Amino acid sequence: RSQERVVTLPYPTFLHPSSDDEQQRWIDYIWTVKRASKAVLAAGWRQQRQVLFEACEDETNLCDLMRVDQNNYQYADTLELYLQYTYTMQPGGDTPTRRGFFDSLICGAIPIIFGSKDARKRADLAGRDVHQYYPKAYARFFGRNSSEHEWINDIALMATDAFDAMRLIRETTPEEIERLRRNINEVIPALLYWDSRQRIDSGSKYGTKNAVARAFREIREHPVVENS
Repeated sequence: RSQERVVTLPYPTFLHPSSDDEQQRWIDYIWTVKRASKAVLAAGWRQQRQVLFEACEDETNLCDLMRVDQNNYQYADTLELYLQYTYTMQPGGDTPTRRGFFDSLICGAIPIIFGSKDARKRADLAGRDVHQYYPKAYARFFGRNSSEHEWINDIALMATDAFDAMRLIRETTPEEIERLRRNINEVIPALLYWDSRQRIDSGSKYGTKNAVARAFREIREHPVVENS
């Protein structure tokens, strides 16, 4: 029950616009930038990721592997990669969720996350705690309440394992790619943490285009009432 009271905020990313125009210029840019029609996996090695690393190495027409724990990779390097690909692989680590998921959205790339079709079961590539998987953890932020998990299908693809991830890259139609990317563009403003030092006349900073304001609005409009 306590989980239903939580509104989980998105990870802060690199984009902090100072105006609506600056925000829109970024969205226009990520929509038109040329991208490879495959995925990139930018991650450090972990035992549970080995099968995904091998899948990317075996199917280079579908996925490129970039080891961020080698070659002095920096955060900015990952962002540059996300701008070059249609998809990004987002396996879990210490927790099921990653900042990379939100960086991917901000960069206009479709995240591929991992999870079981049975919400009670653990998927090896998703992380340890099934209660913290994206669909449930962010349901109140992206959906209307903690039981609505379908929001994830509007902005991401979910694979059950490495082989299923490759299938999704191979089989997702251009029409579905466009639908997902348009939805991502629409949700980007709600993920931003506006620079509070900047004065914005439009009110976007305190309206629907603000992660913190959106969370407080969800709590106000859909309070969780404890049963007595």
